[in-house]
Amino acid sequence: MPPSPAAACVKQQGVVHGDIEPANVVLDHARDGSITVRILDFGIAKWRSEDGVLTQTGAVLGTPHYMAPEQMTNAKDVDRRADVWGLGVSLYEALGDALPFEELDSYAKLLIAITTRDTEPTLQRVAPWIDPALAQVVHGTLIRD
Repeated sequence: MPPSPAAACVKQQGVVHGDIEPANVVLDHARDGSITVRILDFGIAKWRSEDGVLTQTGAVLGTPHYMAPEQMTNAKDVDRRADVWGLGVSLYEALGDALPFEELDSYAKLLIAITTRDTEPTLQRVAPWIDPALAQVVHGTLIRD
C-alpha cells in the first residue's frame, strides 16, 4: 500500500516527529481488513529549514524514555534517526513489556544512561521468547552513534 498523501508530504519535507512513543502510534482497522499505522501528535514536530536548523540549541522536547541520545543533548542536530530510536524503544516496550533503563528514578540518570550506555537490559534478557533476529533488529534501532 503506498503512503498516504499526508505521509508522503511529511517524508518529503524532512519532518522529524520528535515524540514517537506508543501513545502517538495507532492502528486504523479498515472494513476490508487492512491495517494502517498512523502517527499522531505532531505538536513538537520540526522540519529542516533551508539552513538545516531544526530547533534552537538547548531545547529539549519529547518523552524522556523515548528520546534519542542526540535529542537529549543537542536538539539542533536531530534528524529522522531520532524517530527511528523512538520507534525502537516503542517496539522494545511492546515486545518485552518493559522500557530500557526502566529502573532509573530520575531524568538526570536517564539522560546519562541513554547518552553513554548501551540499551539495557537487552530485549532477549527481558523477553527470552522473542526471536533473536527480531531482538537484533530492535537493538539496531537503539545504537547511540
